[in-house]
Parts: sequence; C-alpha cells; structure tokens
Amino acid sequence: MAKRKSKETTNETVKNTMYAATNFDTHQVIKSFVIAGLKEPQAEAIVNAIVQSKDYDLSKLATKEQLELVKQQIANLENKMDARITNLERVMATKEDLAKLESLISKQEANILKWVIGTMIALSSVIFAIVKFIH
Repeated sequence: MAKRKSKETTNETVKNTMYAATNFDTHQVIKSFVIAGLKEPQAEAIVNAIVQSKDYDLSKLATKEQLELVKQQIANLENKMDARITNLERVMATKEDLAKLESLISKQEANILKWVIGTMIALSSVIFAIVKFIH
C-alpha cells in the first residue's frame, strides 16, 4: 500500500513540475519569437504546440525500474523457452532416428513375409498330403 502512495505522490510531483515548467506568458513568448525573426503565425503555432504538450499524461510513461523489470521478465521467459525447446529436442526423433526405424520396419516386414510364405508352403504340403491320403 505504501508503494502505491509513493507512486501517486511521484505522479503528482511530475504533473506539478510539468505544469510549473509550461505555465508561462504565451503572449510574451510569441512577441519574443517575432522579435527573433519568426512570423507571427509561426510563433503562434510553436507556442500552441508547447501549451498542448503540457497536457500530456506522464503517468503513461514507464520508469527505468519498470523497464528493468520488463527486461528481467523477458529474460526469464527466454530461459524458460530455451529449456522447453531443449526438452523437446531430447524427446523428438531426428531424421536419422526415423531412417533407422524405417530400416528396422523394412527388415521386420521381410522377416514376416518369409515366415508367411514358409507357413503357406508348409500348410499347402500338409493339405496336399491329406488330400492324397484320403483319395
């Protein structure tokens, strides 16, 4: 709670300082610009810009401490993302892993096909023998 009051007090101080810095005699400033060689419309435009700038809400600006906090948060997020990526890289298969798996599947496929064909030949022989024995 004390931190919030401190921030509000700081904002008020900044606003009061800004008001004091921009609270000036616009007519006198315009006259000074004209004497310095500016045309009156140019001098008025400059003074109007200065007057409008005093209404800018400085509370929308970030402090150095807030920027440092955001930098730290970003650094923490980067570290977390790096750790997650590293974990994913450990778990995920590489192209080399997939090639090995494909080779293994091909070998097993050939092995299964060999056994199926052998079994079919053996069963055919048994059936042939039974048919010949019956007739």
